[in-house]
Amino acid sequence: MVVAFESIRPDDPLFRRIRRVHIVDGRVHRTAYYVRGGPDAHASADLARLTSPDASAARGKQGTGVGVVLAEAAISQGLAVRHDPEPDWYPHSLIEVITSKQHCILLAEATEVVLNPTA
Repeated sequence: MVVAFESIRPDDPLFRRIRRVHIVDGRVHRTAYYVRGGPDAHASADLARLTSPDASAARGKQGTGVGVVLAEAAISQGLAVRHDPEPDWYPHSLIEVITSKQHCILLAEATEVVLNPTA
């Protein structure tokens, strides 16, 4: 089976799954882009034009919410954004290579909650 890869433009929105602990004072916190206590070098996201916030949230744990960030927020920091479909989830994409707290802060500042987490 041949998989077609989507081109991601700077103006493409990406959905990032978030939990309630990622919301501090009503804003997305940098830890939304962390894994195991540090920057998530290969942050999973979904290409928004291929899915919906509800479908994206359903891929996470119960109570997961969704934030949206433009690919430009990553690209402007020298990070790569690429479509990385999984066998059962074509919209899957990656923001790479997040290596610093500052990357996470800037991504979080650019992320808006579109589906509030309940857990």
